[in-house]
Amino acid sequence: MSRRSLVRRGVALGFALPAISTALAACISSERQDSDDDDLSADPTEPAEDEPSPEPEPTSTPEPTPTPEPTATPEPTATPEPTPTPEPTPTPEPTPTPEPSALDQIMDDPEWQAALRPDEGLFYGAVTGDSVNIRAEPSVQAAVVGTTFRRHPLVIYDVVDGDPIEQTITDDEGEAETVEDTRWFRIGEGRFITAIFVEPLVPTAPPEVFEGNWVDINLTTFYAIGYRNDTPVYVAIITAGRDGRTPVGQYQINRRVFNETMDSATVGIPEGDPEYYYLEDVHYTQYFRAGGYAMHENYWSSPAAYGRFSSNGCVGLFYSDAQWFWEFLDIGSFVHIHYG
Repeated sequence: MSRRSLVRRGVALGFALPAISTALAACISSERQDSDDDDLSADPTEPAEDEPSPEPEPTSTPEPTPTPEPTATPEPTATPEPTPTPEPTPTPEPTPTPEPSALDQIMDDPEWQAALRPDEGLFYGAVTGDSVNIRAEPSVQAAVVGTTFRRHPLVIYDVVDGDPIEQTITDDEGEAETVEDTRWFRIGEGRFITAIFVEPLVPTAPPEVFEGNWVDINLTTFYAIGYRNDTPVYVAIITAGRDGRTPVGQYQINRRVFNETMDSATVGIPEGDPEYYYLEDVHYTQYFRAGGYAMHENYWSSPAAYGRFSSNGCVGLFYSDAQWFWEFLDIGSFVHIHYG
């Protein structure tokens, strides 16, 4: 826009402003007049109605400001202890190989490996001397607590060193040699016997085998051996009938009497006969053949009589052996009696 045009517009506005001011003044004067007329027309004696004041809202009680918990003073951090240097682990000494025990040595002996074994780690031995003392300690100076005899079986529980025993042995060519043995066998609690008079008890194979529990009675060895099927598990020394009075053959147990009185008159040997007998409290009698033939306890014969023919025909047993067979056998169990 040119300067000349701006000047012209300014002049025009200058003329218009007085007129606008005059009009505004007239309007204001007219409104004031109308207002005055309204005030004059109202009744001056009538009180003006008061506007109702609004009910003030109740001011809520301010919640108390909680007192802040004091901040705990932190514990000072402990200075860590220095980690000790571990001691070097010493190299363990090698464990020495233990020497085999005397019992282990017997277990490795082929002759003893063939011996009858009542249980794992145990062996049966047989006495080779006619009469051998059993002592309380493995020493010839110890107290004698028993005596055993030729062929009698012994259960060997352990082997210990003791007093040396010398024995002279003659070989097949007639040459004598003196040997010394320090081994003693423990055959029970506080019962020891020198090993020089004991050999492995190797059972003779039976001519026949039966099922279940049964007994093989050998009149040559004087052993009654309890078998479980074909496995020998127990051996006892017996007495047998004089002059072939113990019958040979295969039998079965047909009657059992725990405790009885034996009267020979019931089997044809009357009172007054030189062979008459009357025996009370005979335990564990097991009959296997008519005529009174049985295996039972024999308490009236001396221990030295065991391993011999000394009865009227029955198979005699020590009390403990008779008890074992009583518990092992039953009605119908086989009894095989033979020589060889």
